[in-house]
Amino acid sequence: MAANSKGNIVSIKMLMEFCSSSSCNNRPAQNGYTQNPVCSQQTNNNLINGKPLDCYECTPQPGKNCWDSKCTKKYCMKQVISIKNGWQIQKTCSNINIYGIDNYCQTFDLITNPGGMAVKNRYQQCYCKDKQYCNSTPTHRIITVIMVTLATFWL
Repeated sequence: MAANSKGNIVSIKMLMEFCSSSSCNNRPAQNGYTQNPVCSQQTNNNLINGKPLDCYECTPQPGKNCWDSKCTKKYCMKQVISIKNGWQIQKTCSNINIYGIDNYCQTFDLITNPGGMAVKNRYQQCYCKDKQYCNSTPTHRIITVIMVTLATFWL
């Protein structure tokens, strides 16, 4: 459940279609694991210079970045959640990009109502596949996220 900027409860709906047969894509490719053709955009496009795309995978402590372990799939994903003066970054990988655009981030301002009190949150979700560990968060970007978050709440 989520709320709009006025604190009213709103419903969020999403429609997704997953490719599971050769007829869902006009570019079928032969999968090395089976004899059946599969949709090339769903499983075979996760190589960077001939090597599998490696991504960071971790859920850090609030206010800290992480590089704990790695995963390998078609996209690296990063979520940044900012609440009041804190923030948290979660990193993982996925074979599905809900935006359908490579190397793309979307930021949402959300209002949640824990205990009946409206709290402004900012949520950013990014998908990338342009380089190894592309879901990293350099220190200068973390500082920028913190500064923007603080400025949002001070204004």
